[in-house]
Amino acid sequence: MSTTEYTSSVSVSVTGGSCSSPDRTREGPVDSSKAGSGSASVSISLSGSKNLSLSLGTVNSVSAQNFAPTKKDNDTRYSSLLYWQNCIKKYFDHISYERMISVHSKKAYMSDLQAFQIWFAKNEVALKNIEIKQTVTKYIGHLHASGKKSSSIARALASLRGLVAWMQIEKLIDKDPLQTINSPKLGKRLPVVLTVQEMQQLIKACITPREKAIVELLYAGGLRVSELCGLSKLDVNLEQGYVRCLGKGNKERIVPIGEKAIAAILKLLEETPDKTTTFLFLDNSGKRLSRLVVWQTLKRLSKRAGISANKNITPHTLRHSFATHLIENGADLRSVQEMLGHSSVATTQLYTHVSRQHLKSAYQNAQSKFGIAK
Repeated sequence: MSTTEYTSSVSVSVTGGSCSSPDRTREGPVDSSKAGSGSASVSISLSGSKNLSLSLGTVNSVSAQNFAPTKKDNDTRYSSLLYWQNCIKKYFDHISYERMISVHSKKAYMSDLQAFQIWFAKNEVALKNIEIKQTVTKYIGHLHASGKKSSSIARALASLRGLVAWMQIEKLIDKDPLQTINSPKLGKRLPVVLTVQEMQQLIKACITPREKAIVELLYAGGLRVSELCGLSKLDVNLEQGYVRCLGKGNKERIVPIGEKAIAAILKLLEETPDKTTTFLFLDNSGKRLSRLVVWQTLKRLSKRAGISANKNITPHTLRHSFATHLIENGADLRSVQEMLGHSSVATTQLYTHVSRQHLKSAYQNAQSKFGIAK
C-alpha cells in the first residue's frame, strides 16, 4: 500500500542580546538580571503541506537548550513564559516523532498552544507565582469572556490537557493538575444528511469523470476527504470491489464499493493512464488532489443540482449520508462502525438519531394525509 508520508522538523533560535547559561541543576526562578534579551521563534516545516511558523515573541531569558524545568508544583517557573515555550517545543517534538497523528492534528495542537502562549505573554505579570491549574482556569475563563464557542474551548482545553499529561510522563511535574477541570458541555448537533433523492441529483449533476468518482467514492465508501485524497491506484481493487484507506491514527481499513463506484473509477483511470502517477485523484496540474478542490467541487455540484441552499454540503455530508442510509436500510451498527472506521460504536450511534428523525418526518407526512374530510 502506498501512503503519503509527512516529515517535520523543528528549530528554535534566540537572536539579539547575549545569553548566560546558569547551572542546569539549579532550582528556583532564573535571575533575569543575568539573562540576555532576545527574540525566540520556532519554525515548523511539514513536508507535503504548508509551513507553519510559530512566533514566541521577545523574552528575557536564557537559551532554550540550557533550560531545565523542575518538577516542583509550586515552582515559580510555571508562571514563566520561557517555561511554557520550552515545554511546548519539546511536546511538539514528541507528537511529531513519537506519536502517529495527522498533519492537520499537529496544526490544530500548535494553533491552540500558540493562542495560549499569546495570551500568557500579555498576562505574564498577573500570572506570577500561581500554579498550572490556576493558569489554565484563567485562560478558559478568558476564552469564555471572548465569546468562543463551547467546541472551540473544549478543543483548546484538550490541547492543554495533552501538553500537561506529557509533562507528567516526562516527570516535569509530580501530578496532572488538569484532571479535575471539567470540559464544557457540548450540545449534540445532528449532522446534515442528504436524502436519497438529493444524492441522485448530486450524482446526475456530475459532468467530468473526476467529479463522478469523487461523489461515488465519498458516498459509496463513506470515506473522509483526507482518505479520498490520499488514495493511490494500488489501494483500489476493482476486481474484488474494495478500496484500502488509511484513516485517523494511521488505522488501515478495507471498504467495499459498489458497481457504480467501480465504473466511475474505471472511467477516471481511462482519462489518467499515466502509470508513473501514484495517486488516484489528481488536480489539473497533475499533482495530488487537495481537500480544498474536493470541497469546491461539491459546492459547485450542489448548486448545479439545485439542492436546498439551507444545507451546507461538505465532503463529510456524503459520509454522514452514507452511514444514515445504511442504517435506514437495516445495516447493523457494528458493520457501519467498521466501514466508517470509528474506534467506538458510541460515535456511530449518532446516526440512529438521524434515522429516527427521518422516520418521524415520514410518519408525520403520512398521517397528515389521513383524517376525516370536512
